[in-house]
Amino acid sequence: MTRPVSPVLPADAHLGARILVFPARPAAPAAADPHAGRDRLARALAALEQAIAAQRQAVGCWQDQMRALDAAMDGLAGTVGAYQDRLSSVSASVAALGRQAEMLATR
Repeated sequence: MTRPVSPVLPADAHLGARILVFPARPAAPAAADPHAGRDRLARALAALEQAIAAQRQAVGCWQDQMRALDAAMDGLAGTVGAYQDRLSSVSASVAALGRQAEMLATR
């Protein structure tokens, strides 16, 4: 089997490479108690249940805040709509007064 030729490296570039040997992982000690794994699993499950409960509470608070924001935005939309209606009314009044002023000026 031949090595593929790299367009960047010369063909003999691998000759100067140094291989790093990683230390072997020590073997896990045999568990003295056959139920130790079950106890660890039970503790992990209890911690997971607590984390899920806290997350559930946080999501509930977030949903409450989103409902409050929705209500505030609805109130803001109503206020802006009323303001726009008043501005339209003022604009119509100003336009009518402008026409009256032009009529009086041309008499």
